[in-house]
Parts: sequence; structure tokens; C-alpha cells
Amino acid sequence: MVYCRMLVVRLRVPLLVVSALAGCTLTTDLSDLAGPPLAGGDAAPPVTVTDAAIDADADAGANPDAPAGPTGCARYPSAAFCVDFEKPSSLSTGTWTTSDENATNGTLGLTQTNVVSPTNAAFFDLTKVDGCSYLQLTKRLPGTSSTVTTRLDLRIEGDGIFNTVNFSVTPKLSFSLIIAFGTNRAVRFFVQRNADGVFTEPAGRNDGLDVDPFGRWLPVAITATASPAKATATIGTTTIVLPLPVDFVLKDPSSTIGPYCSDKPLRGTVDDVAITTSP
Repeated sequence: MVYCRMLVVRLRVPLLVVSALAGCTLTTDLSDLAGPPLAGGDAAPPVTVTDAAIDADADAGANPDAPAGPTGCARYPSAAFCVDFEKPSSLSTGTWTTSDENATNGTLGLTQTNVVSPTNAAFFDLTKVDGCSYLQLTKRLPGTSSTVTTRLDLRIEGDGIFNTVNFSVTPKLSFSLIIAFGTNRAVRFFVQRNADGVFTEPAGRNDGLDVDPFGRWLPVAITATASPAKATATIGTTTIVLPLPVDFVLKDPSSTIGPYCSDKPLRGTVDDVAITTSP
């Protein structure tokens, strides 16, 4: 994977990222993130995720909040790409465009503990960090679309960036749609523009989640639409809509999952990843 350098982002909200870069290194400082007030005016209490709490919550195995009806990729029959991690090759480059399955800075493997669709999910545990570290799976779909939607179920165990959706307009112009999670239920969704290594943020919005995101499954979906030009992120029951820049083109989308340019250890579990496109 090829990376480029972006400016440090310091925000007063927690972050998760869905990104549309032609290959970029995102350096994000989440140390000062704090959530917005709740509806009653009180700030949500800080969330502390411990190994004991995670392990206790995972004892039951399957996710009690998993959707009823079809499971796995049967939920997305029209997807251009879908993986529910049921096959031994689910983490390989035969399934993904690139894979960090054999990385030495952490563990990327299959787990049967606390999944959305039995029997497996993908588990990421980034343990060795050097400034801006990754542990990822990436799928690229060549072509231009009128609509691109990426969906996944995410169980993140700490504040940070865990997945990106990418669009490469030209070799020197790309865009990222980024969702960032942090403490106190805060979330930020923003558009990042990379013009030959010069990064700008044409649009962005802070919001709050109805539940604490850490240590629980949340459905995440990001949709980019050419006309009207907009991007929509849905995290659990929270939906954020942003306008897209006039030079944003839905070309060569890619979806990347796993810890993204993290400056500290980060782990999480992902299940049922699907990319749907419309011509």
C-alpha cells in the first residue's frame, strides 16, 4: 500500500474514518477529543473499555443485536463485493486487493467470539505502533459509478480511525470520506481532498451517537452520490449528510478496514463488509 502525508487534525470530537484517498497517510491526533452535550444538556460520561469488560461481553459468542432474517452476504444480494469471513481465504489477497494478514505489528485473523453472522468475523489487534501505523484490508473496484455504498458491522475497542472509503479521480486528485470515533459518544464525518499532496477539508460535521460506540457492534454505512452530489454516513441510528465538492468523481472506489494511521494500540472486530455500486 502506498501512503501520502496529511496535516495533523486536532478536534474536540472523537473520530472514525471512511477515506477516499489515492493512497495516503493520515496523521490524526485524538488526544483532545470530547463529545458534545446530550439532549438534556449533560455531557456523556467518559467511556473506559477494559480487557475484562470486553471479554465478559464476548462470552456469549454471537451478537445478541445481530439483524434478524438473512445473515452474512445474503443480506446484500446486489453487492459488487461482499465478504462475511466464513471462508479460510477471507483475509487473503485472493479476496482483497491488499491484505496485512501477515503483518508483524499486530494480529489480523478470524475469530468466532462475538460475531454478527456466524461463524467468523475479522479481528484486528494493532499492538506495535510507530507514529502512524496500519493493520488493514483493502478492496478496490475499478470504474465510475453514480452511487457507491459501503457497509460493515464494526466493533471498535477504543477511539481512533478504523476504516476508509476511497475515490481516485486522477493520479493527482483523490478524495476521502472519513468517519472518526472518540470518547463521550462523539463522531465526526468529513470530506478530505488530496490534490497532489495538498490536503484540504471541503466539508465536515460533528455529531453525537445515541450509544457509547466502544465494545459494541454498530452498523456503519457510507454512501456517495453523484447527483445530487452528497455523502451520507450512518453510524448506528445517527445519520450525517455532507455536500460533495464539484470536482468529486465517484471513480475507482476502494474500501479499507482496520486501524488507520494510529499512534497507539487499537483493536476491533469487523463483520459483513459489502460494497454496492450503481452505474
